[in-house]
Amino acid sequence: MSARTHSTTARKAKAKPTPEKFIEREILHFLRLSGWVAIKVRTSGRIVNGKVLSLPKDELGVSDIIACDPDGRFHAIEVKNKVGRQSDYQRKFEENVKAKGGRYVVLRSLDEAVAYLRNFYP
Repeated sequence: MSARTHSTTARKAKAKPTPEKFIEREILHFLRLSGWVAIKVRTSGRIVNGKVLSLPKDELGVSDIIACDPDGRFHAIEVKNKVGRQSDYQRKFEENVKAKGGRYVVLRSLDEAVAYLRNFYP
């Protein structure tokens, strides 16, 4: 086997990032166990008469999780994996939430969610 052939076969495949839906489930479960009200916002469109309709523009960019902590504060939680980035619509939603006094955060793991909660309940 030549050195060139060996180096080609020895390459490691890049590990795929964890799908965001798995991270969302972990975070939702953790928030609920911690006494929060937390819901997953379904933003894939609406099914009407068997047809998938896109979301109205005012619903574009809504966070993956909308939550209320035990003290009644509003939190918008966007879940991204390690390579995910916010869309322009998501950044606009973040601005709107913060302008109204709500809290907005992008979380990439359960560990980040735990750290986020520790900011409020040390």
